[in-house]
Formats: sequence, C-alpha cells, structure tokens
Amino acid sequence: VWTSENDRKLLIRLIERSAKSYDTVELAKLFPGATPKAIEERIAKLKREAKA
Repeated sequence: VWTSENDRKLLIRLIERSAKSYDTVELAKLFPGATPKAIEERIAKLKREAKA
C-alpha cells in the first residue's frame, strides 16, 4: 500500500487541508536556493494537484 506514489498523494492531501498561510521566509531557509516566492508557488502547485 505504501508506495512512493501513495506517499506523495497522502502528502498532497495533507497540504491541501493544512494551514491556509505559511511563513515562506522561514520555509525558504530550509531549502537552499529557494526563494520565499518559489516556496509560495510550489505550495500553490501542490494544492492545484491535490484538487485534480
């Protein structure tokens, strides 16, 4: 049951239902090379995928 794809689906669903706002500045610190705007855009993309 726990394949990489199922793990991905679960994480996407959790993101979709989680907090409505994020501290993208703090999140960007966890990912060298990612800007706060890039984090914001990535979260939006994952939420769109969750709705598909």
